[in-house]
Amino acid sequence: SLKIWENIVFKLLNQKEFSKEKGKSIAEKQLEQVKLPSDTLTKYPSEISGGMQKRVALARALLNNPRVLLLDEPTAGLDPILTNVICQLIKEHSQRYGTTILAVTSNMNIARMEFDFIHYLADGNIKWSGSSHSTALEQKSDAADFIRS
Repeated sequence: SLKIWENIVFKLLNQKEFSKEKGKSIAEKQLEQVKLPSDTLTKYPSEISGGMQKRVALARALLNNPRVLLLDEPTAGLDPILTNVICQLIKEHSQRYGTTILAVTSNMNIARMEFDFIHYLADGNIKWSGSSHSTALEQKSDAADFIRS
């Protein structure tokens, strides 16, 4: 198992002229972005909470400035303050680097506030798709009721 800092810069560590010191420095900056203390660097994933593990995974993913970022329940297990911090970080990264974000979430408040489009899935099918600010969400339907919840 790798320490947190090694997990974050894993891709970079496999490059020839990349030092551990530089790796730790980069990992520390990534941890700052997701509001984790620097003492997290030397811990193992099993030594931190699930919410912290999510933030480490986000730090690792954002390091590579991806064109598309897939997120599965990115705010699950986080308190409301950290939820807002992480959502803001994701939004800023998307705007700065043009990253397309595809997030699976059951947190409809976050979905409506932070994402441009919503696709409502039920029974393995897309039941509704549209703008997160669509007037169709004001009408009565299972999808609209769920998204407004």
